[in-house]
Amino acid sequence: MKELDLYKFVKDKGIEYHWHDNDVIIFITHYHIKELMNLLGNRYLTDRETECILKDGYICLWMQDICDYHDIDMEKIFIKKDEQ
Repeated sequence: MKELDLYKFVKDKGIEYHWHDNDVIIFITHYHIKELMNLLGNRYLTDRETECILKDGYICLWMQDICDYHDIDMEKIFIKKDEQ
């Protein structure tokens, strides 16, 4: 996954996210899960375990480990609310 791919996914799909300290939690609706899995790639999904929180109609994922694995700067993708 490239930085631009993640940016487009978040922006085009209107993915909700929130900053918590130095990490970001994203909320992925059930109909975007497959696309996110394709974006993460088979290698990431094979090499790692990713914890998520399963809710009614969506999942929540912490992005720090995912972005670190793909060498992505989270601050370029996820704008902090106080900077908008």
